[in-house]
Amino acid sequence: MVFAGAHFSSFRDVSCGGATITNLTESQRTRVGGNPPQLNALTGEVSLVTLTIGGNDIGFNLIVSTCLARSRSQPTGAACQAYFAQNGHDVLAQRIASAAPKLLAVPRQVNQRAPQAKVLVVGYPAILPASGGGCSEAPFSAEDISYLNQVFRSLNAMLEAQADAAGDHYVDTATSSAGHNQCRAPGIRWVEGVAPDSPAAPFHPNALGMHNSAAQVFGARLLP
Repeated sequence: MVFAGAHFSSFRDVSCGGATITNLTESQRTRVGGNPPQLNALTGEVSLVTLTIGGNDIGFNLIVSTCLARSRSQPTGAACQAYFAQNGHDVLAQRIASAAPKLLAVPRQVNQRAPQAKVLVVGYPAILPASGGGCSEAPFSAEDISYLNQVFRSLNAMLEAQADAAGDHYVDTATSSAGHNQCRAPGIRWVEGVAPDSPAAPFHPNALGMHNSAAQVFGARLLP
């Protein structure tokens, strides 16, 4: 997808499923080999860098699989929240806090390789309904949905805070994607659920969701 008026002479996507903040500067092992550090793609001619990172640092896939299993067992309870938040200690909150300093170091590394580049830290879209229980595509209890939404809000807040601290721009995709969660009908949902209806990984944006993210990035690119 290319937006009219973007005026990019070239574009390179080095993102990869499962990548963490560490893989920006260190190689990533995959099932078919490996990828070089993502920041190796930068040169002095690069004018724009977008980063969507952090979800895998807090264990996104494990969070989803764990909560699917536990929330289904207690559809009127909060089994997922009880698993991750025990005795006043929230494991996911700690993981988000631990990822913050790692992310803060990234803009300096980007600037060393691409000193003319504008850096946009792109947040994560709304995944689940804002309130209430889930659905067949997101079978979580109402209390666990509330908990998971708070986790994702906290993750985005951390990304925004680190972008601000580094003097970069944060791109909010959650606000614009509200109402397009997994429980909406195909063609309205921008994030796929347990059994994707369109080409996308479960619990990841589909083409409509990525089109929205691109639109938000394009708008942020025009900011001073």
